[in-house]
Amino acid sequence: MQKTLKVTLLVVPVVALVSLFHAEAFATSINGVKPVASNKTATTSTQKYPTTTIQQAQMAQSQKVMMKADQIEKEEKTVGPTQFEIALQISRGTSLYDHKDGSRSDSMDYLAMPQMKLSFGSVKGKIVYSQNLRDDGNTYDGTAAASDFGDISLTVAKNPYKWMWSGPYVITLTPFASGVIPVSKNSLKRDELKTAISAGASFGIIPDGISPETDCFWSFAIGITAGRNFHTYDTDINGKVLNRYSSNQTLNISYNYKDFSFGVEFINKTRWTYQGNVKSAFEHSQEIGYNVTDNVSVAVGHSNGGSALKANGVDSNLELVNENDSSVYGTLGLSF
Repeated sequence: MQKTLKVTLLVVPVVALVSLFHAEAFATSINGVKPVASNKTATTSTQKYPTTTIQQAQMAQSQKVMMKADQIEKEEKTVGPTQFEIALQISRGTSLYDHKDGSRSDSMDYLAMPQMKLSFGSVKGKIVYSQNLRDDGNTYDGTAAASDFGDISLTVAKNPYKWMWSGPYVITLTPFASGVIPVSKNSLKRDELKTAISAGASFGIIPDGISPETDCFWSFAIGITAGRNFHTYDTDINGKVLNRYSSNQTLNISYNYKDFSFGVEFINKTRWTYQGNVKSAFEHSQEIGYNVTDNVSVAVGHSNGGSALKANGVDSNLELVNENDSSVYGTLGLSF
C-alpha cells in the first residue's frame, strides 16, 4: 500500500456545497434533506430545512468539510493500485444575523473522511460530530438540536470516463453509489431510519492533470442523485410524514489562482413523502479557500438554504442572503 500526500481543496458542502460527497453530501442529503445554513438533514413544503435555525447551523459546516459526491476532483497520478488517504476538518459556524432573541446558531463541526483509492475507483467514508455551542444539555426530545454524531456515509465511486475537450480541460463522467448507517439521534429516535441508499453521476469539465500546471484554472461540475430511505414507520415520533425518495441536482463552479480557490455551489433538492407529496428545497454557498501547505488548507464562506417556497406556498423563497437562515463559517483542513 502506497501513501501519498494530498491537499483537499474546499471548493464549496460538507466541500459540503455534503457530505458527500452531500448527497447532505450523502449521509444527510439522502435522509430527508441535508442540513443547511449550517446545518446541512426534513419538513413540509412550507417548512424550512431543517426545522430550527440552531439545527441548520449545527450540521451546516459538516457538509462543507469536503467535496461532495456531486463534485469531481482533479485527477491525480498514482503510484501503485491502492492508496489510503484521510482528510480531517474542523469548522466553526454561526448565524450571519444575531436577532438577540436566542435564535442565533453557534456550532463546531469535526469531520473525518478516510478514502481508499483502488484500481477501479475509490471508496470513501464520512464521520461527522457536530457540537452545538448553545446546547444547554437538555435531554433529547425529538426536536432539540443537541450535539451529536451525524449519520455515517459510505460512497463507492468509479474512475471517471474522460473525453478530450479543449486543452488543458477534459470532460468527465463519474458514476457513484452511497449508503448510510444511521447513528444520529434524529435518525434513530425521531425518524427510526433503518438505512438510506442513493446512486448518481457527475458530469464535469476539469483540468486534465497532464498538461503543465498553470497559475489559474476553472472547474465546472453538475451532478444528479436519486435516493431511497427505509424507515420503520411512515411518520416520525412527532407525527410528521417522512420522506421516502429523494433527488439532488447540483451545480458547482470554482476558480483556482495559485494557492487560492473561489467557489460557488447551488443544490436543488426534491423529496417525495410516503404519502406521495412532493417537497422542494434549495441550498447555495460561496467560499474562498487557501492552501497553506501541501496538506493544510483554510477556508471561509457563506451558506443559505431552505424551502423553495415561502409559507404561503406560492412565492419563491430563493434568496442570496436571508436574515433568518444565512450562516458564515471558517474551516481548517488537514489531509494525509
